[in-house]
Amino acid sequence: MKNKIVWLTATAIVFMGFSLSQGQEAVNLLTNPGLEDGTDNGWGGYGDNTRVVVQELVDAAIPGSPIEGNYCLHVTVGEDYVDFWNAGLTLWGGNVFESGKQYTFSFWAKSKEGEREINLKPEQNGTWTAYGEKRITITEEWAEYYTTSPVMTEDVPNMQISVHVGFGPGEFWLDAARLYVGEYVETVFGPRVKAREPNPADGSTNIPQDVILSWEPGPFAAAHDVYFGTSFDDVNDAPTASTLALLVSKSQTATTYDPDGLLEFGQTYYWRIDEVNAPPDSTVFKGAVWSFTVEPFAYPITGVTATASSENTTDMGPGKTVDGSGLTDDLHSAESTDMWLSSSLPTAPQPTWIQFEFDDIYELYEMWVWNSNQTIESVIGFGVKDVTVEYSDDGENWTSLGDVQIPRAPGMSNNAHDATIDLSGASAKFVRLTVNSGWGGILDQFGLSEVRFFFIPVAASDPAPATRDSGVDLDATLSWRSGREVVSHEVYFSKDEAAVIDGTALAGTVGEGNFQPANLEYGQRYYWKVNEVNEAAAVPVREGEVWSFSTV
Repeated sequence: MKNKIVWLTATAIVFMGFSLSQGQEAVNLLTNPGLEDGTDNGWGGYGDNTRVVVQELVDAAIPGSPIEGNYCLHVTVGEDYVDFWNAGLTLWGGNVFESGKQYTFSFWAKSKEGEREINLKPEQNGTWTAYGEKRITITEEWAEYYTTSPVMTEDVPNMQISVHVGFGPGEFWLDAARLYVGEYVETVFGPRVKAREPNPADGSTNIPQDVILSWEPGPFAAAHDVYFGTSFDDVNDAPTASTLALLVSKSQTATTYDPDGLLEFGQTYYWRIDEVNAPPDSTVFKGAVWSFTVEPFAYPITGVTATASSENTTDMGPGKTVDGSGLTDDLHSAESTDMWLSSSLPTAPQPTWIQFEFDDIYELYEMWVWNSNQTIESVIGFGVKDVTVEYSDDGENWTSLGDVQIPRAPGMSNNAHDATIDLSGASAKFVRLTVNSGWGGILDQFGLSEVRFFFIPVAASDPAPATRDSGVDLDATLSWRSGREVVSHEVYFSKDEAAVIDGTALAGTVGEGNFQPANLEYGQRYYWKVNEVNEAAAVPVREGEVWSFSTV
């Protein structure tokens, strides 16, 4: 028989989104029952299922949020098992059900779509003897489910709570689990008091250096304590004697925080908002620790095309240097057909060269080179040694960056890139390497495994509204991520796409990365672009992409 307790509509309105408190002072025996440390610590599993701690219920048939706190567990089952117990979650392993006591296990669950069976089984590991097994059916609505053991007649060691999920492929969410002594007691929810909905979102990456943090406050918060640092443990434990500096703003009333200066490229930061109630109690409610990672200094260029003076065979062409073949976690194989090798014919053009073309002009930062890494490298030496590096914006007129030497590869699998070459901020659409010598000295035949280019983003990007967005408000402010080294921004804006493309629709020049267009009309599509200007740069004006949006 299915046991579940579903909120009535009126109750849901009052309590939805509130945090958990224990009914009748029942002590929860579980570790991390509500996932509120942002990890699945305390939740094990086996079989074909994945478990991810999330803050959002993505694509739920009935939208919702975690039933308590900021996190819940998203479970995905991938296989249809003959025996449902061959996939499951496990909690509280290796503990004891004590004589004279009965135990209740409960949790809240919600199916992504349709109904789904789950089997609850407090059991002894090894003998698999059940103490209160029950099969339940969860629905698309959050509801609480439970099972209660009989009164134990003796101590039963090596107990665990098993949640069998092998009833076919599907997805669901779990939250607010409890294991306690006694008969079932309905979960009582108290007010949600913690800060939530962090911006940037928890775990987000590629965040601008000048980000301003914001959050949704708890309903009773009069002030907010902001903790900020580069260590999860320090931010989580603060304030302690050694972490007082991480309290960067105490008792502020605003729900935003602007970190001092520019944040460090590629650094992961952790932050926490403690909500402070109004006097006379001034109770402080510790918040969850959130994180984000700042954008890297330079980004890899994708979609590179490679040509060369020659190739040995069609399966060892120059394209092998830019297609990622042979690379796993940036370590290269020793398989010859994962690399480029020039022709061995005496009629092959000399000197040997390889050329790379990008989809646009980029400000180049550096180049990573994986040298030829065949297993016979130590004997034959196909790897290039001395090369001349040149760049061009049109493929016709070339500028030399000088000669460099690329170290010899070992001829073994899992080879990291052999050279990092500084490209000195050259503005280019083409780069050419001309081989002056190789490591073997036997043949005029040379090769490379992989080449990767990194660029500094100097053009405007990340428009808001997003390009081709619709339903934009008439009072919308346009914003974008500024290019590096920019001094001012030329904003082109019009209902005429051609006027934006050819640069005749200049709407204004601004010093910050936002612009307020005037007199937007209902149901109209607009086009815009931002040219980044720095007269002292090698390229004074960086042309932006054309973006568009339509209004409500």
